[in-house]
Amino acid sequence: MRAAYQKSVVGMATLARRVVVGKNATMTPRLAPALALVSILSACGGASSAGHAGTTSSAASPSCVVPLDDARARAHAESVARGVEGDDEVAIGAPAGLEAGPDLDGDGQPETFVERVSDRGVTGNASYYVYLSGAGCAHFAGGLGGEMFGVVAGSAHHGVLDVSFYEDGGCASMAGDGGTYVYDGSAYQTDPAQGYSCACPEDGPDASRDPRCPSTDP
Repeated sequence: MRAAYQKSVVGMATLARRVVVGKNATMTPRLAPALALVSILSACGGASSAGHAGTTSSAASPSCVVPLDDARARAHAESVARGVEGDDEVAIGAPAGLEAGPDLDGDGQPETFVERVSDRGVTGNASYYVYLSGAGCAHFAGGLGGEMFGVVAGSAHHGVLDVSFYEDGGCASMAGDGGTYVYDGSAYQTDPAQGYSCACPEDGPDASRDPRCPSTDP
């Protein structure tokens, strides 16, 4: 299970306090427990037969589910595994930045996102289950975690578009960690090569601040 845990949360967290996500970048584990269990408990997956051009689609047949019912079952299993049975409220709702209902798998239909309500933090960070529409066969596609998300236009894996994220670390959202989720044929995983970290401007000027970080301009 440790190996599965580490693979599922590369770029998000480890059981330790911090994990390296690419050269000179680190990411805090605010959403790690939920997102680790999302991946570990994933029993179905595979890309839809549709897909975005220029990528390779998985040939695996996905298991069709009713997103909200499946999310409830997963949330319950996760809460039991974490020793907090009953802490399993979920609700359909798009992550910030994805409210328009993006078509990630290229079948012409919007995807479904189900939030783990109890994981929402005071800074706005939250965790979500992702369900690809799959041309009428909705199926589980892993989890997303963070405060703000966006579709990476023109960049896809296994026929499914990449999703960028930013995880608020405080300092009025100026500090935090970000990166990109890519679809591995079964579920979204963070790409360690695309992780970055943003320091709080109050800690002093940072000439090497990543341009993807929130702007410090007044």
